[in-house]
Amino acid sequence: MMSLLASMRLYLGPALATSLFITGCAVKPPVRKVVVETPSGWTSVAGEGISLQPAELDAWWKNFHDAQLTQLIDRALAGNLDIRVAVARIREARSQAGIADAAKYPALGAAANVQRLRGGLPQGIGRVANLPGISNEIGIFQVGFDANWELDFFGGTRLAALAAREQARAAEEALQGVRLMTAAEIARLYVELRGAQQQREIVQQQIAVARETLELVRTRFEAGLAQQLDVTRATAQYETTCAAAPPLEAVIRDRHDRLSVLVGMPPASLNEMLTDAKPLPMRPPEIPVGLPSDLLQRRPDIRQAEAELSAALAQLGVAQTERFPKFALTAGVGRQATSVAGLTLGAGNFFAVGPNVRLPIFTGGRIRNNIAARDAQVEQAALRYEQTVLRAFEEVERALVGYLREGERRRALAAATLEQQEAARLAEVRYAGGLEDFTTVLDARRGQLSSALEQVESETQQLRQAIALYKALGGGY
Repeated sequence: MMSLLASMRLYLGPALATSLFITGCAVKPPVRKVVVETPSGWTSVAGEGISLQPAELDAWWKNFHDAQLTQLIDRALAGNLDIRVAVARIREARSQAGIADAAKYPALGAAANVQRLRGGLPQGIGRVANLPGISNEIGIFQVGFDANWELDFFGGTRLAALAAREQARAAEEALQGVRLMTAAEIARLYVELRGAQQQREIVQQQIAVARETLELVRTRFEAGLAQQLDVTRATAQYETTCAAAPPLEAVIRDRHDRLSVLVGMPPASLNEMLTDAKPLPMRPPEIPVGLPSDLLQRRPDIRQAEAELSAALAQLGVAQTERFPKFALTAGVGRQATSVAGLTLGAGNFFAVGPNVRLPIFTGGRIRNNIAARDAQVEQAALRYEQTVLRAFEEVERALVGYLREGERRRALAAATLEQQEAARLAEVRYAGGLEDFTTVLDARRGQLSSALEQVESETQQLRQAIALYKALGGGY
């Protein structure tokens, strides 16, 4: 055995020296510079509720001060099926990275072989005569270990491992993106649910008022103080108001089901939790947005695109190393024996060790085209990264404009709603006193209902824009 180890050192020593010498020629990861013009600031930040302070996005949904919303998002982050799929993809990507990294190390295996042959002896031993009492069957026994190590002279294995690690990082960023989208979708649906419930209450109140008005007009008609036309108009107003309720019920039902599925439960599973109407969540008193350059480090989709570009560059480097020779060290050690007619022949140890070189001479353009294909993939990844960054800037600007302008609309509608309420009250008083006809009352009632519904819709829309702004800024956990 000592002689075996000495022989292996004799072969391995020069090979390792050669490895250290050629490693200096290793291919380095290619570099592709992507230049994206980053604005120095946001164009739409002047307005109520927005500041340029660094964005505070950790658990951003808590800024709406709604315990049920926080509970729903926490449950969704734990049970949403899209998130669980993304987690499984991370496990897959990390395992693939481990496979790629394992190629950097020697592979050691063990094997055992037992054969029974009839009709002759292998390894040059002559046939056994068919003599009486002598079997022409032989047995071959072999057991041993073998090792193989591909020497990464030109960095191909290292670059392949780097590409796999970057793919795993991209999968991790994709998970954060799914978490962000899930939290934003839960918040949006919850806000729409509460908004629809608020609108339903307004419609129900207006239905009660329209019913009382219809009864009043009928009483006046029977007393000869109103015309049949007034009764017809009051009836039409009542039916029109009732018709506004079913669409709101459909929205409420749909949001119930969607929220249940997003938290990983069957539809209608959250009915007990969400059936009772509650006010809309509070608007955050102030949303700090920071600077555009902050998005490059904060948004998970940008970080994912960056990781995918790094992986594509590493794969390009792997393709470039295919132009160079492949060096490997192989070794084997074991024991073998042959038996015939009950006698053991050729028993003893064996070993084999030596280098293996594979040089690409002619591949029909495969290597060249593979490099060109990988280079095209790098270009695509670079363009996707640039597009992702530009889209991020656009989404923040759009959410900022929507949030600020909707705030202006909400304040105007709040003032209009108060005026409409007063106008409806005065119209009813004057109609009861015979100073106005019923048309004035109907117009005032329609205006009051429309203004109240629009105010709730505007409040809901501004909350949706706030959620979109948090999402565009990159969220946080």
